[in-house]
Amino acid sequence: MSFTGAWWIFAITLLVLWLPGIAMAYAWRLRGITAWGAAPALTVGVTSGTAVLAGLVGIDWSLVPVIVVAVVAATVGMVATGTWRGAVARLRRGAGRRSLRVTRVPRAAGLWCACFAAVAVVLGVSALRLVRLMGAADAVAQGNDIPYHLNAVKLILTSGSASSLDMTLATPERAHNFYPAAWHGLVALIVQLTGCGIDVATNVLAVTVAVAVWPAAMMALTRGVFGPRPEIVAATGILSLSFTQFPGHLLTWGILYPNLLSYALVPAAMALVLRTARRRSGRLIAACAVAALAAVGVVLAQPNGLFGASVLLLAWFEWRILAAARRRLRRGRPGLAVSRATVSNAAIALGIAALLASPAIAAMRTNPGYISDSPWQRALGCVASLGAPHTFPAANWPMVLLVALGALCAIWVVRARWLVASLGAVAVLYVVMRGPDSEFRDLLTAPWYHDPARITALIPIVALPLAALGLVAVVRLLARAAGARRVSGSLTYPVAASVIVLAAGGAWLAAHSSASHQLAGDIAIVYSQSGERPDAYPTGKDALEQGRGWCGDNPTTLLGGLFDRGERSFIDEVAEIVPQDEAIVSDPRDGSSLVWALGGVRTLTPALNMELSPDLALVVGRLDQAETLPGVCAAVNRLDLHYVLDWGEGIWDRRSFGYEGIASLSKSDTVELLARRGHAKLYRIVACDAGDMTASASG
Repeated sequence: MSFTGAWWIFAITLLVLWLPGIAMAYAWRLRGITAWGAAPALTVGVTSGTAVLAGLVGIDWSLVPVIVVAVVAATVGMVATGTWRGAVARLRRGAGRRSLRVTRVPRAAGLWCACFAAVAVVLGVSALRLVRLMGAADAVAQGNDIPYHLNAVKLILTSGSASSLDMTLATPERAHNFYPAAWHGLVALIVQLTGCGIDVATNVLAVTVAVAVWPAAMMALTRGVFGPRPEIVAATGILSLSFTQFPGHLLTWGILYPNLLSYALVPAAMALVLRTARRRSGRLIAACAVAALAAVGVVLAQPNGLFGASVLLLAWFEWRILAAARRRLRRGRPGLAVSRATVSNAAIALGIAALLASPAIAAMRTNPGYISDSPWQRALGCVASLGAPHTFPAANWPMVLLVALGALCAIWVVRARWLVASLGAVAVLYVVMRGPDSEFRDLLTAPWYHDPARITALIPIVALPLAALGLVAVVRLLARAAGARRVSGSLTYPVAASVIVLAAGGAWLAAHSSASHQLAGDIAIVYSQSGERPDAYPTGKDALEQGRGWCGDNPTTLLGGLFDRGERSFIDEVAEIVPQDEAIVSDPRDGSSLVWALGGVRTLTPALNMELSPDLALVVGRLDQAETLPGVCAAVNRLDLHYVLDWGEGIWDRRSFGYEGIASLSKSDTVELLARRGHAKLYRIVACDAGDMTASASG
């Protein structure tokens, strides 16, 4: 299926992401770009929260409970903020003569519209470039996490629960298990509403989050930092896809769909937190409630998004504390200034300590993480050059220049100084993560699984507003030199047009930088169906030859490893052979477990690193020895297992992961071959009928 033919699925996805959220946003007194940028975060918050509630009371997952909860939340917001009074007043005025008057659109509103139109054009071009690199709408990314994420959606559609407390895909022996399921719940909704495949819905949502949700959220954050400045908000939107660390790199690493969604929502949540500082006490509770709902969306998409937001906002909190202390000192109240600053910092320190000491972080600390292979100078250079954490990272010099200019300008723009400190905090995190293995490193980077990709993906959240500030500062200096005048607090149309043109030029330069070429090559490789599109983008072959990308020094192991078109068509054949009430066993490391998500054939091994029951562990490890090894056939019959699907190869050597019993079936008499397509094979177990089971069990 082509992306062109999926245009209506994109439209429905946009409606799903924005309609519930924008209704709640306006009910809770959000307006303008803040409302539209935060709408997806509120939608994800209400959908993921509704999924948990629906799972607890036994209601099947669908759009209906989401609409009900969204309406309730909007109603509560209208009552809590008094928005309903204004709505009633407008309805009453609508019946009078004043409703017939034509109001002239202010010039500032026209300037905003022109800026948004420019952003839409640039993002549209970027979206076309992205889908061209991905190829087809039903392309399955060549990533080790793909079987889990696609099969998790199938689990939701089968079980009727999208609750993050019921994600037992990798823990089938448990009644409940927590895993952030906001992403998977949204994909399931898209499948239900459109009838498309899970693969199509996954790719459509990924593109939508990258080219729509993320830019809108970043524009909301920039609005929160700099105020209603259309030129700087527009520059943010235009440059939003010019950083390779996010969202592009997360489309090739993993694939980390939950992190992609969570990080795309983080700027909106941060904007809502910044908004609380401008609320009076009467409306502070409502502002905090909206920010909390967005935070729920971030957490249930991927909890480390909340940790990332906390790191980025720490400098802002400190700036607020110091600013309040200075005001009290100027008023001659030094005791109050010191005491409140001390209490505030102590509260922050206790909160950080509680988070780091939590059981969740303790479990993450035991994660082996990624090998530390960079001296601190190289790690710092990677951050300074704004390169994604590749084996051979390339620099993004256009963005480096703009961010550097913005950081210099932030010295004079008081409201933006905390952005520089936040950027420094992320740099420290990355350098520590790349440093020698230690308890301090494990503690500090545990929320991100010691993963460089997840940490560097935080950089654009604070670097992008700085880049926009740097670009606008240059244009303002030129405008003042030319004697440009201001209109309603904003720049004139010609100067705003200059900002847009320069921002578009910067985006074009960034798109043609070596870092973007490297990213484009990675996307073309990862979304190729086992090597049939390595030259779809001019740099794709270069990325292969130079060893760039997440596949490291041996990128050819990726191609032909997880999934290809031949195996895709073979899945349809398997679905015709295996009865609907039967399950199969397969090795998730070779991609064969996708037969459940894409073909509807249930597999007992749907995910990597899953908890295997003793019977299942024995089968996948020793099935090839069923005729001679006692207990194997007994386990097969207890599992009521008759079929085995083997792709024959994978990204890794399966013999080191406990699946030797499947990897060696081609040399065993335990099974008979039912169907074959290339190296993909479907077997039926013949050694474990009732008689053979008794013989095997007796030894």
